[in-house]
Amino acid sequence: MVRLILGTLAARRGEVVALALLAVLAVGAATAAPLMADEARRRAIAVELDAATPAERAITASSSSGTLDELHGRVRRLDPPAALTVVIGAWTRPSDSDLPIVYRSGVCAHLRLVQGDCSGLVAPADAATPPGLRVTGRYDPAHGLNDPFWAGRAELTPSPVRDDNPLFTESTLDTEGLNLTVDVVAGKGSLTPKSIDAVTAFATRYRLETQVSTDNGLLTLTRRVAAGTDDTAALVAGGQLVVLCWLVLLLSVVHLARHRRTEVALGALRGAPRRHRAVLALGPTALVLIASGPIGAALAWLGTSVVIGRWEPLPESALLVAGAVLLSAVVSAALAEQRAHAVSLLEAMREVPSRRGRAGALAVEAAVVALAVAAIAQSTSDPDSGLAVIVPLCLAAVVGVLLARLVPLVAAKLGVAWIRRARLGSGLSVLWLARRPGADRLVALIVIAVGLLVHAAGAWDAMRTDFAERAAQELGAHRVLTVQARSRAALLHAVRSVDTQGMWAMAVARHQDAVAVDSPRLAAIVPDSSEIADRLRPAANEPIRINTADLELDVIVTGPMPPVRVTAVLDGPNGERVTGAVDVETTGFYRIAVPACAGGGCRLAWLSFPRSPDQLAISRVGPLSAGAVAHAARWRREVGMEPEVMISATREGYLKMQYIPIDLRNVSTDIRIAAADAPMPVPIVIHGPRRLAESREKVSRWVLTGSRPVDATAAQRLPGVPEGGFLVDLEYADRLSDSELNLLRLEVWLNRSAPSDAADRLRAAGVVIAGDETIAQRAQRFSAGGAGLGQVLRVAGGLAGIALAAVALL
Repeated sequence: MVRLILGTLAARRGEVVALALLAVLAVGAATAAPLMADEARRRAIAVELDAATPAERAITASSSSGTLDELHGRVRRLDPPAALTVVIGAWTRPSDSDLPIVYRSGVCAHLRLVQGDCSGLVAPADAATPPGLRVTGRYDPAHGLNDPFWAGRAELTPSPVRDDNPLFTESTLDTEGLNLTVDVVAGKGSLTPKSIDAVTAFATRYRLETQVSTDNGLLTLTRRVAAGTDDTAALVAGGQLVVLCWLVLLLSVVHLARHRRTEVALGALRGAPRRHRAVLALGPTALVLIASGPIGAALAWLGTSVVIGRWEPLPESALLVAGAVLLSAVVSAALAEQRAHAVSLLEAMREVPSRRGRAGALAVEAAVVALAVAAIAQSTSDPDSGLAVIVPLCLAAVVGVLLARLVPLVAAKLGVAWIRRARLGSGLSVLWLARRPGADRLVALIVIAVGLLVHAAGAWDAMRTDFAERAAQELGAHRVLTVQARSRAALLHAVRSVDTQGMWAMAVARHQDAVAVDSPRLAAIVPDSSEIADRLRPAANEPIRINTADLELDVIVTGPMPPVRVTAVLDGPNGERVTGAVDVETTGFYRIAVPACAGGGCRLAWLSFPRSPDQLAISRVGPLSAGAVAHAARWRREVGMEPEVMISATREGYLKMQYIPIDLRNVSTDIRIAAADAPMPVPIVIHGPRRLAESREKVSRWVLTGSRPVDATAAQRLPGVPEGGFLVDLEYADRLSDSELNLLRLEVWLNRSAPSDAADRLRAAGVVIAGDETIAQRAQRFSAGGAGLGQVLRVAGGLAGIALAAVALL
């Protein structure tokens, strides 16, 4: 019997090879789909992790009380996953040193030593040795700016633009007043499809259960990963290819069974037993399918491993799907064979088959149409529903069914017409097509294959457009440099010095959902943004400029008082902070030495007093004479100190200030009167719906370094701003910051006309380049993720479907 089956197969080698090829493709597609879906998830996670900042890859815990072991124990009790690294540390700033001393576990592996070793204290390469301390090594502060090891802690991360880069040690500190830190960090390759769920659960549990000051950037990252991990397209591509293979396989089996029907009928005439005839009818096809299935799975595994670049064991899901597809193919083929052979002996001996009944076909076609209608209806009301993903297949199937019904009718009428016009060859060929068994199914199959390819190509093109628009929205400009500078004002000065005309570069700072831009340059960098720039930059007082080596003060003492120290804080010619002070005791003329201002000039930021200057009146500050200095619009109180600080003017036009603390247990020793050279409330433009466009919302929002009153309008689209975020003018926001801290993400936006050496020019101006990305590069990064890979696989599956249709046609 085995020889008879093998002989039957040998007699029809071409058809057997085609059947085997189809089985290999069907099982291979079923095997590859779960593998590629896993790869899509892995790529999506890797893309998000590589693009994340150190702060987004970490959970930081800080405390100034208790012990480091207690803080570490709180974190350990939450059982961090093995994929995450726990970094413990502490730091302090000695009173006799400008440099903080930092203990951080494993720090030596993340420093590039340029001299000595890491056996003791390691200092910056260009720093003087602090008195009383022994330095055993020197490190390069420019190394590892984007290293996740630092967990985004700006106060600890070494940088070439910091004047107080830390001293590092791997030995625990034993002093009082320590700032304790425990950070949980996601390093390179730590987030995978296998670990992401555990990491997300830990980050969520950490936020809910830890009773310490934390910054949970990792939870935000894992949520973004979950939102961007889309393996649907890869699964749909594999599923559609499996369906096409299955349809072509059934067509081939039916075609082969009809050709072999006469052989089985002759066996019946010659007295062959029924079981032998059944084996002869069903055995060859089943044998080919069962033998081809493992080959298809093996080839799919090899091909997928080559595509993804590594050898992964076949997951259980892939084996189960492949086995299910092979079993369904064998069962479907057996049913098709049984139906083809379940005819009378006379019918089996006929060379021309009789017309087949239409009732079964109509039922199948009605079911296809009903499924398509249900899928479309559900996708309209719920685009994320399960049936929504098969809408393209259902639509293609409906069109295929309709054309399958129309083509024979049109072919029959066309054939008769051509014969009547004496075009016998064409007419007979078209009539043959109209009467050929299975021609309608073949037409439906070809339409489905073409429709799926067209839809896949359209979806891929739409995805590329969407990725380009998303990249442009997220970045904000054609090219974005992530940089470090000594201050926000220093970045503004550096950018303005390399692009004096404001034609191709703009300084930007980010904090949370606030994006601060040098708005006079916004229209040149981002097209169609001039109206937004005008909203951000209303007129304000001119800054108080000091162009000499001394800041002059005329002071009148109205009553007995002990000496009071007056400190002046200014923004220097290059954006650096300039500070000077003088002790005032009696009425007179005083000079505060600020030699850095003699060159390019400085902007007065604020005057500071260690206590309330009740008996002190100022009649002149630099270029401001009596009368002008006491103008109410020239000065403002520090934000947050409004209830405690009162600014007034005497009858003679002198400026006075009084400080009355609300809480005598918390008395400030830094009482400021700031120059009012920025509008308050500060104008912002929110990325929000049109209904907010003229809301003129006046509330407090976190602007760069603190909460500030804002005057808000809205726009439906803002460059580089997430929905709900806002734009603000960088110079105004910096003037209102009342802070020298520089813990923001600094950027430089470049347009298409920027010179090729723009980054080198910025480096020469003192800016450190930490990252460089264009819209095209970010769009390419999106395409390399899970959704992009899935759409490419859909196009590849569509091309394979056309090849399958060609095989079915042959």
